Amino acid sequence: MKDLRSFGSYIILAAALFVSYQGFQNSRPGAETEELSRSHACDLDSSCIVIGVRSHRRGSDASSPTAVRTDITQRRYEWETNLGSVIVTCKRAKIFLGSWSCTTENGKLVYKPASSREF
Repeated sequence: MKDLRSFGSYIILAAALFVSYQGFQNSRPGAETEELSRSHACDLDSSCIVIGVRSHRRGSDASSPTAVRTDITQRRYEWETNLGSVIVTCKRAKIFLGSWSCTTENGKLVYKPASSREF
């Protein structure tokens, strides 16, 4: 019986470590989801053009989002377009695993200091 409790403790520890690590990885903005969000920024209107914030690096034509908010389940990007600001929310297929998929809505990101990280 004591061995079973010890084994159960290791399973719980492994699950807690997995959830913590995946939550940490999801809360970090990544280049792959930024590119994915840029491609979805104009889903609401086909005449839209993504403007974003231009990079000041020499020789760079890339633009970046106006604001980025992340938490353990999603990444939210605010893009500036010729039609106004849009918010692109990217989530994984399963909470911590799977491919990223994005949805788009009009508006600006609202600052919530206690519930998300700002970059």
